[in-house]
Amino acid sequence: MNRTLLPVIALPWLLCSCAPAGREIRVDNKEIAVEFNQQLHSRVAIKGGGDEAALGPFAPSEFLTVAGSDIRDFRLTEQKQEGGRSLFTGEAASVRKQVAVTTDAAFPATLVFEVTYTNTGNADLKVDRWTSHNYSINTAAEKTDPPFWSYQSGSYEHRPDWVVPLK
Repeated sequence: MNRTLLPVIALPWLLCSCAPAGREIRVDNKEIAVEFNQQLHSRVAIKGGGDEAALGPFAPSEFLTVAGSDIRDFRLTEQKQEGGRSLFTGEAASVRKQVAVTTDAAFPATLVFEVTYTNTGNADLKVDRWTSHNYSINTAAEKTDPPFWSYQSGSYEHRPDWVVPLK
């Protein structure tokens, strides 16, 4: 029984280009890049001034939890480029994952992800949850200042700090 389980995720700031089969698949523009490996894990890199820095390791950025167990590794089985749309397909157990990445000339700084999971087995799957665009950001250990701050606005009689360091 085939069932499409989940559609549609969007990620801004990107334009698309793809690497040949057998290597990481790269999706990028002038300032940011996303790479997928052969398990459809991904990582984000920032580019600037001729340098590039990965923000974290390859990790399962989109995955399902089925009957209490995570399905994180999808063996890349196909990749296609059709105009402004790139399609990557991976298989795991009785689940197919497809990641479609589309660009549109009207929105040159946007890359739209459409992530779809299909049950390819004969039994129903109980999907507990799905995770999308789960990226880690590594920071330099030697820095003494917090690398990230959060703006947490509010209107209170007693006004706490609105910009706080993230640990």
